[in-house]
Amino acid sequence: MQVYEFMVPTHSNGGIPFDHTEFNGWLADRFGGYTKLAPAVGYWRDENTRRVFEESVIPYRVASVAANAGDRIGERIASMFGQLAVYVGRIGTAEILDYSKR
Repeated sequence: MQVYEFMVPTHSNGGIPFDHTEFNGWLADRFGGYTKLAPAVGYWRDENTRRVFEESVIPYRVASVAANAGDRIGERIASMFGQLAVYVGRIGTAEILDYSKR
């Protein structure tokens, strides 16, 4: 199972706060759960203008056996939050250890 970490913006480029309720529901339905980390600030450079942008984000993590999970996550973030590019990292492997039957 692969672990993915991705950044979801907290506000639109116009400063309007995003509601993450629908996205959180999609993550729970699609992956069976997710981890929402502490809000952070990300920086990225526009390659055309060389301008550096600052963006408030919420980092999330999910685990999945699906080979295309990163792509699916990126597409969903881009469509729901109007992003032209999305950071999605595959950060390692994980397993779920079930102790309920021991």
